[in-house]
Amino acid sequence: MDLSKFRDTFINEAREYLDAIEKGLLALEKNTSNQQAINDIFRAMHSLKGNGGMFGFEKLSAFTHDLETLYDLIREGRLKFTEEIASATLQSVDIIKTMLQR
Repeated sequence: MDLSKFRDTFINEAREYLDAIEKGLLALEKNTSNQQAINDIFRAMHSLKGNGGMFGFEKLSAFTHDLETLYDLIREGRLKFTEEIASATLQSVDIIKTMLQR
């Protein structure tokens, strides 16, 4: 079975998840307690992690696992969303984009 078709589909979907993360960050810039934006970012990270592992992007999966955990803590109210987290997330999006090119 040729998995390259599925891998290409994952890469396209991953780009959509990254767009969702960036949109969520823009919403959080306006309102740091925007729960919908936090949930959207968490779900995108969760999907990147799970699907990445399934399609052979193990490093991407491991990387996004930590981000998913971070946003889960924010969702639960155990960690406050900050400008530093926003900056780190944007940098992470750039790293993930690079990982998808390999």
